[in-house]
Amino acid sequence: ISAWVKPDSFFGDQFIINWGITSMNRWMGFLLRGNEINHFWFSNDLVRPIGQPTGKWTHVAMTFDGTSRQLFVNGALIGVDT
Repeated sequence: ISAWVKPDSFFGDQFIINWGITSMNRWMGFLLRGNEINHFWFSNDLVRPIGQPTGKWTHVAMTFDGTSRQLFVNGALIGVDT
């Protein structure tokens, strides 16, 4: 999953993309919260700080190879979990 974002502010939850059934905790996606990027996958969140690139285009991406999930910002790996 990847997206280009250009936030005007960092107040509250700013969903980039999400899908699934929230009432059953079966959903996933990306959101900005404060100075962090959050990739949520069911109830397993991968959260990392990204600063506050207000007014700047920023590329965010997540990959999954069947074993581990990798979180990237502007091409730099910023988080991994298994």
